[in-house]
Amino acid sequence: MTVTIAWLLLLATLSIPGTLLGAWATSHVNRKYQLCSGFLGYTVLGLIIGLAYTHVTRYTGVFVVLYGLYLTVGCKLADLRHFATLTDIYRLGSR
Repeated sequence: MTVTIAWLLLLATLSIPGTLLGAWATSHVNRKYQLCSGFLGYTVLGLIIGLAYTHVTRYTGVFVVLYGLYLTVGCKLADLRHFATLTDIYRLGSR
């Protein structure tokens, strides 16, 4: 029971840096670059976890850390203001 609580606590604390990074990046990084970097990180970590699932699940610590990093990237993307629209990407309108 206490081991499970410890892993859950570690998993919950690993998402905090992503939230802080997303809060900082809101005013310092262009939305398109932030969106692309977040989805790229989300995809890469998801592929690593998915492709190496049988090897990663043997070691609980490795799985928890990788999944925590996956959540960190997800928390970075959590703010809906970061999502770029088509007009932001392609500049369809005249300004």
